[in-house]
Amino acid sequence: MTDPFPSKLTPSDVDPALATSGSIPINCDVTTEFVGGQIGPFAAAKLHARGGLGEVFRATDGALNRTVAVKCLQKSRAHDADSQRRFLVEAEITARLEHPGVVPVYALCGDPLNGPAYAMRFIEGPTLADTIQGYHAGARDPLAFRRLLQSYMQVCQTVAYAHSRGVIHRDLKPQNVVSGKFGETLVVDWGLAKIVGRPDELRCNPTCETTLAPLLMKTDSAGSETQMGSAVGTPAYMSPEQAAGRWNVVDHRSDIYGLGAVLYTLLSGKPPLSKGDWPELQQKIQQGNFPSPQQVKADVPNALNAICLRAMALAPSGRYASAASLAVDIEHWLAGEPVSAYREGLAARFWRWLRGHRALVSATAALLVTALIGLIIGTVLLRKSQQATELQRQVAVAARAKSDVLNRFLIDDLLKQADPVNNRTGASITVRELLDKATERLDEQASLVELPDVEAEIRSVIGHAYEYLNVLDKAESHYQRTWRILSNLHGPDSLPALEARNRYVFAVVSQEPRPEAEGIAVAALADCERVLGFASPETADAANILAEVYVHREDRLKDAVILRERSSKVLHAALGADDNRTIEIDNNLGVSLVRSGRPADAAVVLQSVVERRRTHNPEHYEFGRNLGNLGGALVAAGQFSQAMGPLQEAEGLSIQSKDIVGQLSARNLMAAALEGEGKWGEAETAYLAVLAERRAIREQQALLPRSIGALARLYAKQEKWPVAASYLIELMIAEQQEANPKTEILPVLLADALAGNCEPVIAEPLLRECHRVLQNQLWKGDWLTAEISSRHADTLRLLNRFEEAETLLLAADNDVSRAFGVPEWGRLVSRKRIAALYEAWSKPDEAAKWR
Repeated sequence: MTDPFPSKLTPSDVDPALATSGSIPINCDVTTEFVGGQIGPFAAAKLHARGGLGEVFRATDGALNRTVAVKCLQKSRAHDADSQRRFLVEAEITARLEHPGVVPVYALCGDPLNGPAYAMRFIEGPTLADTIQGYHAGARDPLAFRRLLQSYMQVCQTVAYAHSRGVIHRDLKPQNVVSGKFGETLVVDWGLAKIVGRPDELRCNPTCETTLAPLLMKTDSAGSETQMGSAVGTPAYMSPEQAAGRWNVVDHRSDIYGLGAVLYTLLSGKPPLSKGDWPELQQKIQQGNFPSPQQVKADVPNALNAICLRAMALAPSGRYASAASLAVDIEHWLAGEPVSAYREGLAARFWRWLRGHRALVSATAALLVTALIGLIIGTVLLRKSQQATELQRQVAVAARAKSDVLNRFLIDDLLKQADPVNNRTGASITVRELLDKATERLDEQASLVELPDVEAEIRSVIGHAYEYLNVLDKAESHYQRTWRILSNLHGPDSLPALEARNRYVFAVVSQEPRPEAEGIAVAALADCERVLGFASPETADAANILAEVYVHREDRLKDAVILRERSSKVLHAALGADDNRTIEIDNNLGVSLVRSGRPADAAVVLQSVVERRRTHNPEHYEFGRNLGNLGGALVAAGQFSQAMGPLQEAEGLSIQSKDIVGQLSARNLMAAALEGEGKWGEAETAYLAVLAERRAIREQQALLPRSIGALARLYAKQEKWPVAASYLIELMIAEQQEANPKTEILPVLLADALAGNCEPVIAEPLLRECHRVLQNQLWKGDWLTAEISSRHADTLRLLNRFEEAETLLLAADNDVSRAFGVPEWGRLVSRKRIAALYEAWSKPDEAAKWR
């Protein structure tokens, strides 16, 4: 048995097998010694259990003729003032937690000679550890497993109640849960409990429940706080922050980790960590270095595995917000409903729905059979009827023609392409190849000329599919055709036409920057405002699309924020805060706020997005991206440790959904958080791993500058100038040799990676090294070399090294004026830098000349 109040861990604490219950373990025959005399008004019969601080006697309450448990201090500690204080605080906390899941305390007793004691209910029943061991030792019984989970839910609710009173347990483990004879489940051993206060959201009833404040804690606070840096609890079940002794951050979420560790043992039959010495265990706890329950027991259900791992997330922010929400997920699993911690596949959700609605499915099947019979009879009667009007006949013919075209397209032009008999590659054909082949057949369909509404529906669906696959040029083509068809059918100002136009414009602006994109988006927004008004959801969508154009331009970032704030207000009013379109607009608003330099505001918006998505639609395919955006905002706001939880969850969801873009983005942001915390070695390893994967994946090539720029910045902070320069130069030279049309913006990327993200004192030597390498690899008059030289000189200006800056700027401007293919902005920026130099140097006449 562990000491309930150790100042540091003892060898027995380190061994989970030795860390038994600190309260009233039943049927553990510690001794059969009988003890004479009285403990207060109770006749002591025999010693029942002994711990590091106290000992429990099975005694008799003569006044009420009942058996009670009496806990008192061991004789060696009975007169120690600190032990007495801790013992009495434990008694008061246990007594004031009036809940069915906490052992009721009857009275304080004891005497000056033997020290304090208190009497409580005597429980007869096994611990949860005994029940778990019995379950895993025998044949698996589904009913026994459900009973275990139901008991576990009671534990969660008891802990949630304690949290609502501002109390954390700090030593949750199966040995500290006892089952009564009639299904009651009690959390025992509150010897390590601590009063930490409570957030408002954890209050069960603010009008009648108060935060506990034991009298002894008010009157004698000496030694009441656990020493910083010392670990308290049972290693196999303690949270990382407990293992590190970081008591300033330990709160109710540390208990949630303990609940997750209890669930781990319930699922796998073993604690998360096995025996070992304390330094080794401490390191494993703080790194989260333990196998998942499924790795220990392969038959652990996916959803329960995910619930357990979320409760045991390394960062407190990544865990469940409350013990009650953990219990809700377990309840949902028991009821066959989806859980927030795990996103099931479509097939699994479908079969689970069928199992949960058998009566409805049976009734529906019977209804369909009845309806089919009725349809056959009705068709026969209809054929015999001579009373059908000509209009009805025409409607029936049109519907039949439309149905025939749709069926032919679906069967012959789409699904048949995946049949190996008709297509040799059909067995392994991709979705994109299938869509490409369907598009070819669609363009050849002469019958669609007479059914334009059918063609519009088909092209809209194919456009959505291409958009989901990020093949935006083909999505644009289908959306544009859909818009034209619907404009001809219903008029250009009709709602169907305006909706189709918005989808077309979105496909245009989502591709590489195109000169015409802004004009197209402005015109679409103007028409929506004119026809539908400012309060229409379609107008809000059009404003969001125009914001997508502005968010990539530094001079229009504020306009992007204004447009998206306006769109958010419209959709909140029209559709409600929990609608998917509203959540998506708010997500875009958060991204715009980050890019406009307001990451703290962005984090507030994106936190709301994540909470709403988690509550109402955690299976949404964008949830992982929402979490990643929140993590990115927190990194940009300098809240590095808070960012790790959302980013780790985002990475996990991306792995589940095979979203390599989201996965690498989350990992890159985690590397940035490590960099922000000054963990440069870990950040370097993470950045290099992401860069290697982006080099290997063709679709990730566009994001290479982001990874390379991050590494350059990291190496610059460590003053490793050559290696930092080599990463950037390698990419720039390679792209220039390939005559990549983006070559002219490479200096801008370099500036963003260096001067934009580094202090001048860091950027100057790196730019100097880049300039030196470029001069050795390109001819001296190359614009790229001149531009880097010019930016180098600009950092010298910021460092007040005016003469050096002047020499470089004038030479660079001469090279720029002679270089081939320099864009007009390149020449203007060169002269603006020279003017800025002379203004800083207090030479207004020279500055005016260059202005």
